[in-house]
Amino acid sequence: MSEIKFWYDESIERLIILNLDNQKRVVYRSKKRIEKFLSTYDLALSNCKGVFLDVDRVGVFKDGEREFSPFRWLRKKDHTVSESIE
Repeated sequence: MSEIKFWYDESIERLIILNLDNQKRVVYRSKKRIEKFLSTYDLALSNCKGVFLDVDRVGVFKDGEREFSPFRWLRKKDHTVSESIE
């Protein structure tokens, strides 16, 4: 598990998660996703003041990659034809 820092920025209403191993950053905007993440660390949004240091229990960064990709629909899919056209 990698070490992360996370904090809630009230001015932009976003949860920022920073991977300390490779300095990659993930930003959560959805209140539902933020609350789900914080519940893993037994925190409420109202108690999330300051910067927290912990391990990545949620799996936001798996093997240096993001578990959640908001642009999943942008990825190219392998469109193969099962029948050969001659």
